[in-house]
Amino acid sequence: MKVIVANIPNIITLSNMLCGITAIILAFDNQLSNAGIAIFIGAFLDFIDGFVARTLKAESIVGKQLDSFSDLITFGLAPSMIIYLLICENTINLDNYFFQLNMLAYIAFIIPIFSAIRLSKFNTTNPNYNYFFGIPTPASGIFIASLPIIFDQNNLMFLKETENLILTCLTLSALMVSNIKIFSIKIDPKTKKLNIFRITFLIISIILLYTLSITAIPIIIILHIFLSIINNLIK
Repeated sequence: MKVIVANIPNIITLSNMLCGITAIILAFDNQLSNAGIAIFIGAFLDFIDGFVARTLKAESIVGKQLDSFSDLITFGLAPSMIIYLLICENTINLDNYFFQLNMLAYIAFIIPIFSAIRLSKFNTTNPNYNYFFGIPTPASGIFIASLPIIFDQNNLMFLKETENLILTCLTLSALMVSNIKIFSIKIDPKTKKLNIFRITFLIISIILLYTLSITAIPIIIILHIFLSIINNLIK
């Protein structure tokens, strides 16, 4: 029984990995919105696996490594497939430049490369429960996962242009390995000033989700970065 309980968090983590694999398969089948949904499910599982591990007192080194491998697949490789196929979709009717522009689509695969760097840095530094350095890999993956769903609703269509998809890849990759302090959203009574930013962020995020639905996701991630930078500038 103890063995089963000890492995419940790992089962959740591996389910996250399975979501990433499913997202890749769906992307290859040109079901990009469903691939995005699979990544969102993976994000939920990624959110709860640590909580379950702490609750069951089943945290382990193996679990930490599995979590990183799962994140690399679900929030690194799977989102890069979505971006790659979106860029290819843009170039399908441009016969004269098809090869050159399709080669540009390979830029999408810097996402898993920088995700691996981000995860390696996270695993080899002391944890800070109030801040992350650089945006977390799941945030990058969720940003990209939301795009095909948003495009299906004919929203934020300017982001679907090839140059903007490439810019999205480059920006998210740079932000993942940057030294920008991104505040966590967990309320801590000891950090009153930071809590003001957290509460502000949560209130605005709820309003955005209520009014814009899925379209709010990339806006919320940008808002988080923006508020973090402001917090860093205020002494």
